[in-house]
Amino acid sequence: MKLAHHEADAKNAKMRELDSTKTFSGFTSYRWIFFGLGGVIIGGIGHLAVLPFADVTLLTTVCAFGILFTTMLSICLLGETFVWKYDLVATILVIVGSTLTILQMNIRVDLEYNRERVYHIIVTWKAFGLLIMIIGKSILTIVAYC
Repeated sequence: MKLAHHEADAKNAKMRELDSTKTFSGFTSYRWIFFGLGGVIIGGIGHLAVLPFADVTLLTTVCAFGILFTTMLSICLLGETFVWKYDLVATILVIVGSTLTILQMNIRVDLEYNRERVYHIIVTWKAFGLLIMIIGKSILTIVAYC
């Protein structure tokens, strides 16, 4: 995703040199749509696919550490800077949240997920509301940055 934004920044710098008011957004580039958004969608589908086979608590923790890993990759591969004021606090909060999630995990009762139980978890008003909130948040994010 960041590569698309770097590409848009380069185009915008070139347009400023030409005294043009036209600007480009990284969100509307093919690179962002296919690679960035496509990767997020594939990750979400993969997350739903493994849901019946593992505890949601463990999957949440894996996703949190995935955020930390992608942050490290963006610093190493894309040359982003680690802003101590913001990124250190966010990193500490992710680590503390993941640790607390694991410590509060239910280890007394071994839950088994079958097809019916997973279907009833996914097809509820609560899950539908969550989906609507995620879609709304995504749309508002794109509108705010375009």
